[in-house]
Amino acid sequence: MKKQMYEPDPISLPAEFPQSFRDLFQNEEYKRRQTFIGYGNPSAKILILGKEITWKLGSGEHLHYCQMNFEQWRKNLEAKDYIVVESEVLYPSDGVTTKAWENFNPIYPHYLKYNKKAGGKKDENGNIVLATSNYGVSVTWLNYQKLIQQIIGYNNGNKSPIDFFRYAFISELNELTRPNNNDNTKDDDKNIENSIGERFPLLNEPFFKSFPIIIFAGRPYPTKLFEPLYGFKPSDFTKKHRYDVYTKGDQIFIWTEQFSNHISTQMIEDIANEVKIKQRNIY
Repeated sequence: MKKQMYEPDPISLPAEFPQSFRDLFQNEEYKRRQTFIGYGNPSAKILILGKEITWKLGSGEHLHYCQMNFEQWRKNLEAKDYIVVESEVLYPSDGVTTKAWENFNPIYPHYLKYNKKAGGKKDENGNIVLATSNYGVSVTWLNYQKLIQQIIGYNNGNKSPIDFFRYAFISELNELTRPNNNDNTKDDDKNIENSIGERFPLLNEPFFKSFPIIIFAGRPYPTKLFEPLYGFKPSDFTKKHRYDVYTKGDQIFIWTEQFSNHISTQMIEDIANEVKIKQRNIY
């Protein structure tokens, strides 16, 4: 079958990790639970904590993006010099099935997918069929890209690859994956609260607390995190419109809404400016 897109060559990334990150994988509880850790560059200066991952429980995407996360990182840590990342921009042999996630690596997710919103025909489950895909990404990750570009100071057009993972590490407050929270019951909300509570020990690890820039992207989930994790309360923030800012020593904390359809370009620029004022020489 004729390929509709090129298949890029793998890339090699240095196998360099902070000791605080390596220490996570020596924790017996995290090993037992196969705890979800996150994606991106563990040596970055920016941490983004989202609400939760949206992949449906039991899907192939959920398996490769979520359940296998701990083991994927463990294998990366075993690399001596370099980690080889294969592109997910592949044309499937049958032209229908979507199995790009089989090449997923959390150190550089979606290598050579593009800086634009994902589009294409959808299957009966609402997933975009890879054979028709424009190789874009979710709105949330598209907005993360915009934010990182504003903070770092570069412009990556929609014909260029997504690359914000080089400059940030992202994780989730809630380990339970949910497509949306529109129909939550009281039991759902209780389960979410319990899930966030179970991640307190992880988010309290030196690795997660040491980032100069920490962005909580998912109101109202973080409300109960601030005091047990960082020693301050939501009332300590500056109460800006739709996002709040708190500084503590050399760290800046941003508390804002989920980076989905409801966040504007202007708001992204405003948040980036807050970070640049405090961390002007971070890169």
